[in-house]
Amino acid sequence: MSKVKLRNGEKLHQLKDVFKHYKKNVHYIIEAKKNSGDNTDTEKALATQLDKSKMNKNVIIQDTDISGIELLHSFKPQKNVPYLWLMEASGEPEYLEKIKVAPSYITFLSLDAEQATPKIIKAIHNKNMLSDLWTIQTYNDNYNAIKYNKADSLFTNNTKETKHLINKWK
Repeated sequence: MSKVKLRNGEKLHQLKDVFKHYKKNVHYIIEAKKNSGDNTDTEKALATQLDKSKMNKNVIIQDTDISGIELLHSFKPQKNVPYLWLMEASGEPEYLEKIKVAPSYITFLSLDAEQATPKIIKAIHNKNMLSDLWTIQTYNDNYNAIKYNKADSLFTNNTKETKHLINKWK
């Protein structure tokens, strides 16, 4: 990877480079991207880099694969790292079933904003977890996420507008 160059001539930035540059001045949301099968190299490398850079308190780890989250959580230094499970389901009944069995150490349960319902958000809160919706793009998306579903957290492509509407509506 160290030999890969971007179009602008810069080398491909590795996580250690990003940590070294920005230090603890920012909080990071890192998607673990669980490898298929029994390959756990990605999770082990991520845990090692978090430890080496002393960044366990500056990250949220997210993944769509609960087994990837479970593996990372099994490493002692990552026990207290906040985890965000990007849940995928076909609709409310499936989300509600997955929420029931979600590990208690999950901090955020995240779902597609178009599939969110107040019942799902309430089920997440009843598990003492925070709700997260993605991807908020329009005024209506913001309204539904903030006012109607009362989500705790949002991923948006328009931070300025979403921040303005949160301040206006909360």
